Amino acid sequence: LPTAVVDTVEIDDAMVYAAKEWFCAPRGSQYGYHVQDGHEFVLKASSGSYDFVYVDVFAGDDGVPAQFLTPNFHSHVGRVLKPGGLGAMNFIPPKEEGLQVLTSFRKVLQGLGLFELREQPGIGVTDGSILFFLQKR
Repeated sequence: LPTAVVDTVEIDDAMVYAAKEWFCAPRGSQYGYHVQDGHEFVLKASSGSYDFVYVDVFAGDDGVPAQFLTPNFHSHVGRVLKPGGLGAMNFIPPKEEGLQVLTSFRKVLQGLGLFELREQPGIGVTDGSILFFLQKR
């Protein structure tokens, strides 16, 4: 999507540096790299400003930080999406927590595409991540 405007939010400036210098992260005026807490970024973003929001946050062995798993955060993801916009999240949930997060997101977004990432021959072992997609009503 050569004309897409993309905002990437990362709390660690070393990760942004590595993405740009070592992983060929795109550069140009349509790419914004924001070094700040993703939770705060979403809370402060303008309503209806995004076609797609992808949440992919982990804090090492602690998993996904708790503030990204709350109904309040999920409602803000829905708020910043344009009508028909798509929200997605990648996380490794204990079964009960995963169901709570999906239920919370489904209160503000509809539809569901759910993918469990499992071991693939030749690729290696995955960590039991779940990736789901929902659309704004």
